[in-house]
Amino acid sequence: MDAFDPEAAARAVADSLRALGTPERAAGEKGYLKSDLEFFGVTVPDIRRTVQAAARSHQGLDREAVLAWAAALWREPVHERRMAAVELLTLAVRRLPAADADRLRALRAAPGPVA
Repeated sequence: MDAFDPEAAARAVADSLRALGTPERAAGEKGYLKSDLEFFGVTVPDIRRTVQAAARSHQGLDREAVLAWAAALWREPVHERRMAAVELLTLAVRRLPAADADRLRALRAAPGPVA
């Protein structure tokens, strides 16, 4: 089995999300949220389905791999990538001890807009 590459996994999720978006929805969401982030224009159910499918294809990841994948998703200032990071962490919440809260707060505190 090949080693898990969180950057490649994040790119694959982002590529899938980009293909699902529409320019009209992207413009509407950007205006509604008054955000400086880029938007692909993907619905929340589509984001969830995409992340769930990606997570199924990488079953058995340890918490460090999950955190690295979430960080790779969050790194780019794209709304859907950040939503995907949150969804990924939600799916993995049972593997994340309370001690990881500081790491997640640091991720959120990264420069740039959140929404």
